[in-house]
Amino acid sequence: MADLVLENACILTMTQPGARAEAVWIRDGHVAAVGSRADVRAAAPAAARRVDLGGAVMLPALTDSHLHLLSYGLFLSEIDCGRGSIADLVGAVRERARRTPAGQWLTGRGWDQERFAEHRYPTRWDLDEAAPHHPVILRRYCGHVAVANSMALALAGVGAGTADPPAGVIDRDGSGEPTGMLREDAMKLVEAKRPEPDASARRAALVAAIRSALGYGITSVHSQDAWRPGETEGVLELYRTVAREQGARIRLYALFPAAEAPALASKGLRTQSGDEFVRLGPAKLFADGSLGGGTALLSEPYTDDPGNRGVAMYPQDELNEIVRAAHAAGNQVAVHTIGDGATDCVLEAFARAQASSPRADARFRAIHLQVLREEQVRRIKELGVVADIQPKFITSDGLWAARRLGPERLAFAYVQRTFLEAGIPACAGSDCPVEPLDPWLGLEAAVRHEDPAAGVAGEWMRREGVDAYRALGMFTTGAAYSEFREGRKGVVAPGAQADLIVVDRDPTAIPPEDIRRVKVQASILAGEVAHGDLGVG
Repeated sequence: MADLVLENACILTMTQPGARAEAVWIRDGHVAAVGSRADVRAAAPAAARRVDLGGAVMLPALTDSHLHLLSYGLFLSEIDCGRGSIADLVGAVRERARRTPAGQWLTGRGWDQERFAEHRYPTRWDLDEAAPHHPVILRRYCGHVAVANSMALALAGVGAGTADPPAGVIDRDGSGEPTGMLREDAMKLVEAKRPEPDASARRAALVAAIRSALGYGITSVHSQDAWRPGETEGVLELYRTVAREQGARIRLYALFPAAEAPALASKGLRTQSGDEFVRLGPAKLFADGSLGGGTALLSEPYTDDPGNRGVAMYPQDELNEIVRAAHAAGNQVAVHTIGDGATDCVLEAFARAQASSPRADARFRAIHLQVLREEQVRRIKELGVVADIQPKFITSDGLWAARRLGPERLAFAYVQRTFLEAGIPACAGSDCPVEPLDPWLGLEAAVRHEDPAAGVAGEWMRREGVDAYRALGMFTTGAAYSEFREGRKGVVAPGAQADLIVVDRDPTAIPPEDIRRVKVQASILAGEVAHGDLGVG
């Protein structure tokens, strides 16, 4: 790889607030020098290729610290359920059914009962009207709740006599008949009957997803694409295959099912196994469900559903053991926890695992942390837990969060400034396909922490907004820390990986509402242009 000098740029190095440079010298996929144009010219070899960026803004490439990239790629070919009414959703299903042979499954994602004009959940009977001859299952945008039609329920053997699974709920009408609404593990009863995408479809989906990510300036992802024990090694090979055969490269830090940790450890595989492009990341498990779906585990009942506190995915003893085993095997452990009740359980499991197998730098990750209590923030700090948050959630959930939680709990809901000011390391992601892949929407949400145009505004939201530099930090330096790569990723500094982006404006020097309009002109991965054009190959 030839030496490359990119000069006449405004480079946000992300090494400290306000730090800027004019030029960067790239050698062997890493930053060899960065600084003034004159200093970099003096340091780089005379034979280096030089590209004048004409004053363009450059910064470290972004990392999405929590998403499901393969699921996003597959979602691109499914029914987009983000509609304003159940009637519109039914119309979209009807149109897809018209173009699909009878008997084939129809799948989709993205609906939200809170945004439907009818202000209710969809039912099996709604979907039966649209597709009586196709099995249908459509996930809510959170992914923790789904609606299935009668044909899908029949194929799965789900009827009035079917018991709820231990960590799931089958919604029923007054006569005991399933309404089609399935929560948490109840979804698995139906989805187990749906054919899996074949290898060709998975490769095509991943290629499309990677190219989309690169177009947004994302060159690294912390992605969970393996959902069941035994799938992880196949996922790692899928990423290697599309990079080798189709040139679709991205840096992967792969979350994997925590239950698979002992089997992987027996093969010498644990967190950090792999290379700089495909690495095994944290052992992942779920402690609860979603706030929007009413399955996040709260310590007190939902304000708008007094008989409900949510769903615990595991009894405390079982959660403790899964976390302990994964930690003892040498893994970083990451747990999905949304409600404060679930976070109590997760922090207890982290503390017990560390006491059982002490490690100087475990970097446990708590994913989402949407509803907290003040004392939990202190314990997160004490345990050295990384806050793995999704800033875009506030603009999706803000319309209804107050109804779910009431005014008192909002004080520690969707916090991010609180974490940073407490010295808690934080990384940020989209949870795509729950939220859009576009990180600039997440960055804007982190700064504004509201979306007045969508009717999502209020002082309780705004007080957790952060400045653009700290927001970028969660997608760069904070992400690097969360994967044990601080100083090596997320900064433009000597020795760091040359993962860079060129954008059309400085996100730290524009009105917050314009951050979503930032356009990525080029993405550079390991010193090579992966998206856009700098005039270099």
